Amino acid sequence: MSDNERELASLRSERDAQDHELFALIERRISLAKRLREVFSGDAIRTERELRDGAFTPSESALPREQWTHLRRDINAVCALLGAPLKLVYVGVEGSPAHLAARKRFGAALELIGARSARDALELVERRQTEMAVVPFETTSDGILQSTLVELVRRELKIVELIELPLELHLFGKSQAVSMVKTVYATRADRDLCLRQLQEKVPVPIALVATTQEGFELAAAAPDAAVVGPDWLAESHGLDPLVRGIQDEAAERVRCAVVGIRPSSRTGSDVTSFVFAVHDTPGALLDILRAFAERDLNLTTIQSRPMDGENWSYLFFCEILGHPTDRALIAAFEEVKRTSKFFKVLGSFRLDATK
Repeated sequence: MSDNERELASLRSERDAQDHELFALIERRISLAKRLREVFSGDAIRTERELRDGAFTPSESALPREQWTHLRRDINAVCALLGAPLKLVYVGVEGSPAHLAARKRFGAALELIGARSARDALELVERRQTEMAVVPFETTSDGILQSTLVELVRRELKIVELIELPLELHLFGKSQAVSMVKTVYATRADRDLCLRQLQEKVPVPIALVATTQEGFELAAAAPDAAVVGPDWLAESHGLDPLVRGIQDEAAERVRCAVVGIRPSSRTGSDVTSFVFAVHDTPGALLDILRAFAERDLNLTTIQSRPMDGENWSYLFFCEILGHPTDRALIAAFEEVKRTSKFFKVLGSFRLDATK
């Protein structure tokens, strides 16, 4: 046996021993996930957060920080799936904003099912058929989505997290150059967002597909085809980027809400969402806002939206720094309840969880 063969055998033996240690550690982590599920029974987001939010982050590592974050997320997702499985519903088809947000936040290993609308998704949570729903909540162009807000107002469910992401679209394919592309696959919505750039940079026929997933499958099977879509689908289909940022306008940003049965616990860096309506009297809105200003509370967002079923009446959607259990917020909310026509807390979430 040569020196190289002996070294190779030694390295393989060391690798196998390390794999055995890793397997044993993962088994222990799965047992921990099971125990966390028992301790936080009925509180899915708390269970998942306890698994995710370990204090350990390597100060020095061969992995870049971003790759370490992805690796830890996937390990946590696998442990949650085997030890404390979570079932989530998202609004839309694969590749929709809510689906992308669910994948980004919870990893690919958890069970995800699609729903046609926020109403359908939240009904599944209410019936305890899924533990949480990921629903589109706000966009930079349109603000709070009326359809989602209506469903949250009428149900006893709570926002427990918000996930923010850019709606970035790129052109992917197996071709070595854009000039080799003969067909581009895209959904109707994605085509409309990228039409001008596609006509300028890839002047070939655009074939419409029902879902982004279908487009990637077709492009993966044809060496002279390309597809418009997000990064994560390209990775799973082995396609390379041909044109980055193919949208005609700057990428819009969207926030998706994670909604569950139980409210989120205090983290020390919280934002609370709530809605209210005022009586039709002079100074009614000013009286509400004064309840927060006098207690030095930071109201970061206020938007108006039509009230469901009432013509020319409006809800004010607000976000404020703090948790509903904070003493100052409790006092302010009690005053708002007394003076407003309608008031409801939609939920709270950790401030840094929106990114």
